[in-house]
Amino acid sequence: MIFIFSFKMVARMTISVENIPAYFMPLLDDIYLIGSCNDWNPSSSERLFQEAGGSCQIGISRTPGEVIEFKFTRRDRTSVETNKEGSFLSDRTLVFEDQGEFSFELESFSYCGCIHLGWSTIGFNSG
Repeated sequence: MIFIFSFKMVARMTISVENIPAYFMPLLDDIYLIGSCNDWNPSSSERLFQEAGGSCQIGISRTPGEVIEFKFTRRDRTSVETNKEGSFLSDRTLVFEDQGEFSFELESFSYCGCIHLGWSTIGFNSG
């Protein structure tokens, strides 16, 4: 008898957000990770869990060496993270490594397809 076993290595990483801009977040909003790891579609499994002290984190498992692109969002692509001036940011990129821990800071979020610049709001057509 011949037995053939196939093992797929899995890397488990922790992604955390240390600085959450409270002044740009409604009180009941959660933060999600959207990206190539979930077809850019947030679900409850990609929600970051709030810890004591105000930071949020999520654990993700993927193949070691796999590269993902992602953003943090309050719901979907219409409320993604922005810089402090309200301009859109390029997607973040990570290479999965076992037991890796990565920490990020957020500056602001867009709202429902709008960019916030100080006290002004500029709308755009996303379609």
